[in-house]
Amino acid sequence: MGADQPTVIHLDSPTIADPPTMRLWREDVARAVLGLDFRPLSDKPFRVQMEVVRAGAITLSRSVTSPAESFRDRELVDPNSNSFTFAWSEAGSVVARQRGQETVLRGTDGVLLSSDEFGALAAPNGGRYVGVIIPRRLMSAHLDAPDDVVMQSVGRNAKAMRLVQAYGRLIVSHAGDSSPATLALMGDHLAALIAIALGNVRPDADPSLRSPERAARFELVKRWIADNACDPGLSLSTVARACGLSSRSIQMLFEESGQSYSSHLLELRLERAYRLLTGADAAGEALRVIDVALAVGFSDVSYFNRRFRSRFGETPTSARSAGGASE
Repeated sequence: MGADQPTVIHLDSPTIADPPTMRLWREDVARAVLGLDFRPLSDKPFRVQMEVVRAGAITLSRSVTSPAESFRDRELVDPNSNSFTFAWSEAGSVVARQRGQETVLRGTDGVLLSSDEFGALAAPNGGRYVGVIIPRRLMSAHLDAPDDVVMQSVGRNAKAMRLVQAYGRLIVSHAGDSSPATLALMGDHLAALIAIALGNVRPDADPSLRSPERAARFELVKRWIADNACDPGLSLSTVARACGLSSRSIQMLFEESGQSYSSHLLELRLERAYRLLTGADAAGEALRVIDVALAVGFSDVSYFNRRFRSRFGETPTSARSAGGASE
């Protein structure tokens, strides 16, 4: 994906049941557009759906496929690609093949492949898997001798792999509402997390990314809070349980950023209320001020009014009038 291409691309093949149509699709789409080829592994109709996200220097693809193998043959391999692909399975078993070796990916298994060598990823029973293309220069900035860990499974490092997988899902789910700069930083963090999972991190790795695990964990926590901020029963302990952390760990993550959990949650709720009251969010057009307060998670309307005025310099009613929405 070039710099002028969109951040997110969705690709969906037709359901292909006959060999002539499959040959045409492989030549005209898979090989010509994706730089990959596909080989069906059963008599079932073939179909693949892909979501491709560009996050700075890395490219993340998420594929859902019928029983099939994706591969690069001699014609498709680019000896000058200077990149690696880190892959894992999200559903079903995926078989990775390269350098005469084979490894099965399930659960928290992951494997690094060299993108400029022959290789394949096969889903014998169909499945969903992720591939992260990482430039060699970026992988080498985090990892000592990355070529030495090609085709070595990292399932033994389950804790690190769970964080890699969760962060990958986060990038995909929020690619459409994140700025290019944010996505680029998240891409760098994902590459650093993958290096940690591979277990051969350079001691002189980029100091700006020396804590990718904490940065990734904090981003995951903030995203979960944002998705649930309007729940009036939301509490620090609820967030901690959902994110698999202790309440104190979450407090420390916020303290390191110069915030607190409570101030962050308050800001999310007030921003949401402002959008509803001013018409920036059409869902608020038919709501009274009291309804807006309750909808964004406040149970005390007088407290909502005070905090809203302190934050925006006007009352909720005046904000609604200025926004042109009806009371």
